[in-house]
Amino acid sequence: MTLGEALAWARQKIDRLDARLLLQYAAGCTHADLLARPETPLIAPAFAQFAEWVEGRAAGEPLAYLVGEAEFRGRVFQVSPDVLIPRPETEAMLEWATGKELPMNPTIIDACTGSGALALALALDRPAARVIAIEDSTDALQYARRNCAETAVELLQADVTTPGLLCELDGGV
Repeated sequence: MTLGEALAWARQKIDRLDARLLLQYAAGCTHADLLARPETPLIAPAFAQFAEWVEGRAAGEPLAYLVGEAEFRGRVFQVSPDVLIPRPETEAMLEWATGKELPMNPTIIDACTGSGALALALALDRPAARVIAIEDSTDALQYARRNCAETAVELLQADVTTPGLLCELDGGV
């Protein structure tokens, strides 16, 4: 099967943009490759992965969960059904938070951090801030650890409803 044939097959089942993106991931190619060389053979393992993803997408599974990553503010974050996919609402929340006047060296707490996307974006936007990302789920915390590796974001596994936890993290204020 060729790239062009695989794309035509998938377009019968799912949206053409989703089909194109999934094929790019499965085949390890670019959009330009698909346009310029649709006759390129698609190896069997890549087609098997592509077909599995197409069926998942046809069943309503989000594209980001299928391929295991999502883009947020120019960075690629690993995601799974264990974490929420960064959405436009996440961007709006970040814009609201970064538009606030903050003390010189604030402590910013991202409760229920999930993938860590918001915590990392806040840490990059406010380098003088102490950013603490809290997550109760062990599975979600693994994604936050990978996504925030080699950053100043502090990760903590805890239940944010624990009495006094947030005050303790903010120095007892």
